[in-house]
Amino acid sequence: MILAGRLIAVLLIAIPGVFSAYGWSIMRDVIFDNFGTTEPFHLLKFLIGFTLFICGVAFIGGFFVYKDKKKKQNKR
Repeated sequence: MILAGRLIAVLLIAIPGVFSAYGWSIMRDVIFDNFGTTEPFHLLKFLIGFTLFICGVAFIGGFFVYKDKKKKQNKR
């Protein structure tokens, strides 16, 4: 039972991590492609990538803050 709970926790961290990495990849591609092309949707692509990146990082950060509060490990 504990193993299943840990597996679910790892999946809860891995999925937003993948979204965050994909958002980072989109932002990087937009920045480096901006020098060579004149595509009008660069800002929209960048904002989508930025949103994915920030949401993924915020979810992972919130997960760890909640976990620390639950275990009373918050030192503040």
